[in-house]
Amino acid sequence: MTWADVDECVWNWNPRTQGNGDNTGFTSHKGNFYRTPFVDSRGGTTWTRILTNAVNGYANHEAFVQYMKDYATDKFQTGQTWAINNGNPLGYGYKFVEQEARDTGVPNRPSITYGGPANYPANNLTFQSSVFSANATGGVAFAAMQWRIGELSAPGVPLYDPTQPRIYEIEPVWTSPEITNPAQTTRIPFSLVHPGHTYRGRVRHEDTNGRWSRWSEAIQFVPSAPDVSVYTQDLVISEIMYHPPEATPAEQAAGYSSEDFEFLQLMNVGDAPLDLTDVRFTRGVDFDFPPAYTIPAHSNVYLARNPPVFNFRYGPGKTIVGGYAPDNLANEGERLKLSYGAGTAIHDFNYDHVAPWPTQPDGHGYSLQLISPASRPNHALPTSWRAGTSWASWSAAHGGITNFYRDDDGDGLSALMEYALGLDPNIPSPNGALGVSFADNYLTLSFRRQPGATDLQFLLEFSSDLIAWTGGAETTG
Repeated sequence: MTWADVDECVWNWNPRTQGNGDNTGFTSHKGNFYRTPFVDSRGGTTWTRILTNAVNGYANHEAFVQYMKDYATDKFQTGQTWAINNGNPLGYGYKFVEQEARDTGVPNRPSITYGGPANYPANNLTFQSSVFSANATGGVAFAAMQWRIGELSAPGVPLYDPTQPRIYEIEPVWTSPEITNPAQTTRIPFSLVHPGHTYRGRVRHEDTNGRWSRWSEAIQFVPSAPDVSVYTQDLVISEIMYHPPEATPAEQAAGYSSEDFEFLQLMNVGDAPLDLTDVRFTRGVDFDFPPAYTIPAHSNVYLARNPPVFNFRYGPGKTIVGGYAPDNLANEGERLKLSYGAGTAIHDFNYDHVAPWPTQPDGHGYSLQLISPASRPNHALPTSWRAGTSWASWSAAHGGITNFYRDDDGDGLSALMEYALGLDPNIPSPNGALGVSFADNYLTLSFRRQPGATDLQFLLEFSSDLIAWTGGAETTG
């Protein structure tokens, strides 16, 4: 006798329970909770419920539980055709849901594969989806995709603890947003998984009619300890402003000094988002990236010594992850180390302010810029770097110019043109801005340009009447 049996007796024979004990009808409940066989007529048809282990026409709670399991699972007889209102409860619920879920127009079920390093390192869990495939009768295009990760803890699974509640995949650890870019690769945020635990990953696709495919078959994996190769391959220090030009009068009036305008720029040159959990600077400056902080693919972020001051000079619109004051970068050069965890090196090198390193970044309005970051150059080589600048840094190095159209040296060139051509706005340029020559029936136009500028774009235009102009080749500094 269990409490379930006691509760059944209370309600099965309660005077307020509906019915008169007849063995039929869906309104006759009294005495019929565990009666077998019992004839019912709900659902638009008549069928007979048969419970096992009956004694004198009555079964028990356990038999009814088994009946419900048989109803909800695929227990329909092999070799027979299921139909609505067929009068057979065995497997009926399962088959009914299966019939309602059948839609020949939904996208085909995608597949998921693992695309990362061996042993599933926890910080480089990269998965790939098959391409979108429209159902033959659906015939529509890709609209979105979605990924999910669920944890699993049950007998036979690594680290299963029988003293703790089981964990089921149906409760997701992570579900991605609906991704409208048909990129087939994703990297799971490192902060969401624990080495040694068991997980399952799946993916699904949506078509332009708003119908989702079934989730893919699962790929089961156990993350191992993290591997820093994802960082050494995809994360670069792309810019170092170690000695900004002196503060302009306006900046000095606001209480700022030169070193307040220092910054480091980091770039993710990979094809998947990069989780910077447990990434930190351990030499040069001290800074820990926030947990779960992620840089999107092919994007950059700034680490500013003083974020509000950074915006004062360089303007808004740049992604700033944080600040490292009171630390500062050494003007004479120093060791800079970007680490994972307690000190595993991602990049460890010394920059300098003298040749063979570029010398213009030493207080002259330029920064150290990594050449071709996507090629993953060696940070320790001086030849991997160039002197780069921007209008904000260049203007600060020349007295704090705020008006693009000023011509302080009276040479006929605006401040913006002086910047674009790599000239000094305080020294007249007697030779003019352009060089023109004619030879072999060709007109040649030559001009200087600011080396290493990150915010310049040159567009050559042509005109035969100086009224209508046609755009030509485009180049950037």
